[in-house]
Amino acid sequence: MKRLACVLLLGAGCGGSSSASWDGVADAIQSATSVDAWTIHSEPQLQEKHFDYKETSPQTPVDAPAQRMLTGILRDPASFSETPKACVPVPGVKLRFNRSGAPPVWVFICFDCAELFVYESMLWREHKEIDPCVAALAAVLKKVFPRDPLIQSLK
Repeated sequence: MKRLACVLLLGAGCGGSSSASWDGVADAIQSATSVDAWTIHSEPQLQEKHFDYKETSPQTPVDAPAQRMLTGILRDPASFSETPKACVPVPGVKLRFNRSGAPPVWVFICFDCAELFVYESMLWREHKEIDPCVAALAAVLKKVFPRDPLIQSLK
């Protein structure tokens, strides 16, 4: 079943998005006035929607330096690749980029598969392969979650 899901995901063209489309998302992330973060968990076999994942940490405000680092990473085209994955992503972190006068942008990060999923409000917007920036994202999130052993174990 897991193999079938991987084949379906790869066949559905989940290997990235157009540059113009991502530019709009990157601009929305750049316009955030604040960012909140949570660690999350789900079992792959449950095939839950990202917003249904259990929060395993309290809402954690991201400080201004970490927010600038996250925004810089997510705005940099070199942070992304077009390498399709043969895995079922199960994000372990969610970020909410709060914007004044606009719906929040949610980013769900799966470090196992090196992928992220972006929603504006609760509407799916983008999927990106993040192989080139996994270490940089992990470094920022280690500062956000200094006492979380799973986050601290990220490479």
